[in-house]
Amino acid sequence: MTTDVKQTVWLGPGVVRFTVLCEACLAECSPKEGRYATVLEGELPLSRVREAATCPHGHAFELVRTSAGRRAA
Repeated sequence: MTTDVKQTVWLGPGVVRFTVLCEACLAECSPKEGRYATVLEGELPLSRVREAATCPHGHAFELVRTSAGRRAA
């Protein structure tokens, strides 16, 4: 089963490293079958504002850095 979950990781202006739970993996997890949710860890350099990433199971993430005057939605 494939789950199309739009996943956006909002990072504050000075945040470089992040750790998030893949919600698509969580929706598909079945511990009885040995499938568990995946944790995605990574970095978005301060020089970057937006970047794509994927969890080890291929689910897409969008990494977005917010500006100092803007709050994450």
